[in-house]
Amino acid sequence: MDMLEADYHHNISSKGLSVIGLESKKFTAIDIEAWNYYLDNISNSALLKIDRNNDTGFYGGLMYNYQTPLNYGGAENKLHTYHSADEPTHLISAQLGHHFSFCDVSLNATHILNTGKFLFLREFGVDLIYTFISRSQIEG
Repeated sequence: MDMLEADYHHNISSKGLSVIGLESKKFTAIDIEAWNYYLDNISNSALLKIDRNNDTGFYGGLMYNYQTPLNYGGAENKLHTYHSADEPTHLISAQLGHHFSFCDVSLNATHILNTGKFLFLREFGVDLIYTFISRSQIEG
């Protein structure tokens, strides 16, 4: 199978990025976050994250991210698009760990359903998923 080189540079345009986030610390040991990244003319990513954190003992979290292309991902021609129109993404990420006095031990997993790939521009910051690996791309 031949891989086609992405050619979206100078072929798509956007008016900018809009980010909105809500964080709730209403519960003592549970943090709830909701984020939405709207990249005009290209894609939208909605994230819900629930973490249980405790200074001692067990901690964990669960995250769901839905990412969908907008306007064919910036261009109708697949060769010129950033995010293919037929690749909406469902991502689930989880973490379970334990705080010890001398270290933290955790088990982290991320699964992308067979619908697409998760795209997050490095210029926007660090991926919020538990299995973040710098300078890489996670594909489903």
